[in-house]
Parts: sequence; structure tokens; C-alpha cells
Amino acid sequence: MNEHLIENGIIIQNLHKKKDGLIKGEFGLNNKIIRIFVPYTPSARWYNSHKGKANNMYKDSFDA
Repeated sequence: MNEHLIENGIIIQNLHKKKDGLIKGEFGLNNKIIRIFVPYTPSARWYNSHKGKANNMYKDSFDA
């Protein structure tokens, strides 16, 4: 997605990764602000051993 946005001259602003792994950012499109949230879950093994952390990432994505 990031490559597609860059190819079209759209830059993700305020891109940062939170301590829990959630990646957040935003960009403007057609006079609107689009916020993006990307939960970081690298593998099923990681998810199974960090369920509380992963669940918080997903919850934070929907609460924004």
C-alpha cells in the first residue's frame, strides 16, 4: 500500500510504531484525512504467546 501511495504522490504523515507494535499513520485524500492502523503480528507462534498484547493492538485500532 505504501508503494502505491508514494507512486501517486501521497505521503503518509505521522507514521509511528507504538510500543505494543501497532503502526499508525494518516494521509490526505480528496480533502479527507484517512487514518491507517496496522497491527503487527509476525507469526502464529508470536500471537499465541502474546495474545493480550495482540488483542490490545486490535482494540486500539477500532477505538481510534
